Parts: sequence; C-alpha cells; structure tokens
Amino acid sequence: MRMLARLPRFAHAAPVLSIPFLALACATSTPEPRPATPAGAAASRLPGPVADAPTQPVRAAHGMVVSSNTMASEVGMQVLREGGNAIDAAVATGFALAVVHPSAGNIGGGGFMVVRFPDGRTTTFDFREKAPLAASPDMFLDSSGEYSYARHHDSYLSVGVPGTVAGFALAQERYGRLDWARLVRPAAALADTGFALSDALAGSMERVLPRMQRYPASVAKFSRGGTPYRAGERWRQPDLARTLGRILSRGRDGFYAGETAHLIAQEMQRGGGLITEQDLEKYQAKERTPVHGTYRGYDIISMPHTDFVPVPIDRLLSKPYAAELRAGIEKSEATPSEVSDVHLLHESPLTTHYSVVDADGMAVAVTYTLEQGYGSKIVVPGAGFLLNNEMGDFNARPGVTDENGWIGTEPNQIRPEQRMLSSMTPTIVCIVVLMIVLPPGLPVAKSGTPSFATIVG
Repeated sequence: MRMLARLPRFAHAAPVLSIPFLALACATSTPEPRPATPAGAAASRLPGPVADAPTQPVRAAHGMVVSSNTMASEVGMQVLREGGNAIDAAVATGFALAVVHPSAGNIGGGGFMVVRFPDGRTTTFDFREKAPLAASPDMFLDSSGEYSYARHHDSYLSVGVPGTVAGFALAQERYGRLDWARLVRPAAALADTGFALSDALAGSMERVLPRMQRYPASVAKFSRGGTPYRAGERWRQPDLARTLGRILSRGRDGFYAGETAHLIAQEMQRGGGLITEQDLEKYQAKERTPVHGTYRGYDIISMPHTDFVPVPIDRLLSKPYAAELRAGIEKSEATPSEVSDVHLLHESPLTTHYSVVDADGMAVAVTYTLEQGYGSKIVVPGAGFLLNNEMGDFNARPGVTDENGWIGTEPNQIRPEQRMLSSMTPTIVCIVVLMIVLPPGLPVAKSGTPSFATIVG
C-alpha cells in the first residue's frame, strides 16, 4: 500500500491530481526561490501520523510524497515544508525507508532515480550495485563445477557493492537545495528513538527470521534474542542510527570509507564474500541522459540502462518500429486472461518505489532495492543494515538462459566493477500539449512497482 503525505492547498496555486499507486502531479508555477535551511537549523523529530492511503485520487497544490510507508512520506514532506526541493525530499524519504521499510528500503542496496526539472530539463541517476574487483564469471559454480543456487542468491558471494548512498549523495550535491545533514537526520532519529511496529512489519520480520538464523547480527536486529517482535512494540536500531550518523557527518565517505567501510569488509572476509574496502572506495554512481519518447501527447522520461552493450535507442523509440510491433497484434482475438492474473493482493516486499513532486514542479521518481525481500538476510555487525543479494542478477554461469527470465548472454556475464542487469525503470509522464487547466510540460504521472527479474517501474 502506498502512503501519501501532502502539503495543504493554498488559494493562489492551481489544483493538481495524484493517483496514490502510480501517479503524481504538480503545479508548474515558479514561486520566488526560498533560502536553504542553514545546517543544523531544523531540529529532528519523529514524524507524526498522516491519514491512511486513500483509494481515490488526491489533490495537492504544493507538493506530494508517495511511498510505501507513512512515516517515510512524512519525512519527505517535512523537507518540502522547510524549503527543500523534490530531490532533497527524495533523499530524505529514501534514508527514512531504510529504517522503517527494511525489506526493501535500504542503504545496503541500489537503484535508480529519474528527475524532471521545472524548466523541462531531465536527468537520471544510476546507483545500481557493482560486482567486486575479485568477481569472475564462474564464481557461482560449486567444487564439482555445477551451478549453485545457494552461492548465487543466498551467500556472501551474492552481495554486490552497494550504491544507494553514493546515488543519493551525487543527486543531492548536484541539484539539492538543503544541507545534507538535514536530509539524513530524520532517519537517524527514527533509528535511534525507534517507532511502534505495525502488524504488517512485525509479521514480515517474524516470517523472515528463520532465514536469518545463520547470521547473529541479523537475529539480534530483527528479534529480541530470537523471539519475534510483536505489533505495537517499539523497535530501536542503535547500530543503524550510528551508521546514519556517520553518513550525516561525512556524506558519502561516511559509508564508503572509515568505520562503516571497515565493518562491511570485515564481515565480507569473515563470511567468504568478495567486497573489500577498495571496492567501496572505488564505487561511483552515474548521472545519465534519460530515455525520452512520446505517446499520444505525453512525454515519457525513463532510465537508459546502457552499461552492458550499445543499444539502438533511436530505432527502439521510433514510430515506424512501434507500428511494426503493433502490426503483429491480432485484433480479432484477445489473449486469454483473467482479472486474477493481474490483480495485486498486496505490495511485494522485493523492491520499493517512491515519488516526489515539489511546489515548483520538480518531479522525482525512485526505484531501489535489496533484490529479494531483506536482501541477503545479512546484517553488517556493528553497522546495523542489511546487505543486498544483487549478484543474483548476473548470469548464473556463462551461456545459461532459463524460463525465469535470467539472461545468459555475454553482456551480463560477471566482470569486476560491472553493474548487473536490471529492468527497473522509474518513469515520469508529462503532458506536452497546451491544455486549459494543465500547463505545457506538466508532470502528470510517475510510476514504479516492486517485482522480480522482469520488473518494470
């Protein structure tokens, strides 16, 4: 379920429309620039509750944050109230989700961010995880030379070099408005002070606990000495609070260098993983030019994903190619389907998406993940956060493609420092024709969804 937080409507701004699960909108009027909040000026506090996620469209005039958790959405909205822009709010929301939505919110994973600025410019940030320097194409074969699912998805070898903190830092450094510490502080406060567990989160933590038994730090974080937490109990995460404190104080280096990096490398060495302090130091997020196309009067802005191989973007986005594909649709016979085939009974814990629009019309869509729910299930001792198991998105071994969507072609073979395949595609949709109510270029939708190997955000 998506949780909304919104700024109140004011008389001078045009109303806008948002559908909680997939869409947001924002006014494109440009008010006078607001001064940044000085470092340390905004005191941290635990976010208060907001209304339950509605089932009907919601209007807001001065900004909106849509995420999987009410507390995280409210953290982002408070940033907007204090003069931050949509990137500031997205960074703050992402850090808060790492505290309150641990199955997918993260600092130990990676993802993608799509941005549309009020003047129509666009950009994206790729903070997908990378393979460690010691990685090799055959690393998931066992001693007999056979593929091992456990090594691929359920071991220290399955952990890729995390990218989330680097991605947030790069986006905020280039386009943010507020002080970095202001954006991390609410998440650190949530981890330190704690919050009451919901029925859903308490149940989720109890269900995953058996799969964490090999990792003492994970059991310690997600239970009371092996006894599951119950709904309503206050859950504190002091080790995570200290890690967020280092990120607050040192920015990117609070994660990729110093104590946090040492703790990660130490746990990797203990468990037979590959990530070293050098891997962490070398990791870089990338700003990329978005994929851009049009459809029936709408601008479509999305992730490019071009690390693996040259992609014929012009052909893939061309109208003649679309017509060629469309010609293959049998108009006289529908594909067999049932409502139950597509109806979502609940939100998957595997990946999470959130969206932000600010009062100036800046729109941000973020999809990030640990891969499986709770990632590798490995909590870094002393650091308090989960590590991903994203190496599972590389080829199982050279040349293997299977019915589950794993692609065995050469571009997705494991190589040192390569980002693994991903089809996560956070997307922003804008109206590109003049309308009476909606100005040209108005962002009308930002989409993303949790899924698995064939996820499309």
